[in-house]
Amino acid sequence: MFLYAHLAIEYLLQQPTKEKLKEKMKEEMAPKELSQIYEKLLDNVQTELLSLTEGQAHWDMAKLLLGWLVCAKRPLKWHEMQSILSYDPDQQKVDFDNKMLRQDANKYLGSLVHILEGGHIRIVHSTARRQAKNQLRMVFKLEADSP
Repeated sequence: MFLYAHLAIEYLLQQPTKEKLKEKMKEEMAPKELSQIYEKLLDNVQTELLSLTEGQAHWDMAKLLLGWLVCAKRPLKWHEMQSILSYDPDQQKVDFDNKMLRQDANKYLGSLVHILEGGHIRIVHSTARRQAKNQLRMVFKLEADSP
């Protein structure tokens, strides 16, 4: 129950204006399932990233980051994630200088991750890991099916 309350508050804190906050509190503040909160948090990340210049590139990067975190057996450090994203499998080359992300994990994944001591990044909870796997499967399937 504490995790649910924490995530619900995180979701509300992400609202950009007082008006939006009041709107969210009236219409959908209390989703019945924890999975619904995770869905809303990921939707918020997607909406925020897509609103940026080059938003699709930011959203694509967030999906890659989340995918690696979901699949990792242990929390990854930010420099490890940067290394993964800097690798070009076609050229079999790592290009840190040009492919290193300029923002941190919170910019791309928001409340879905915790930054731990020592720079380790982990998914906020095991239930979030399961939900992220399901949502990523749906996102990638929808993108593959679209023309």
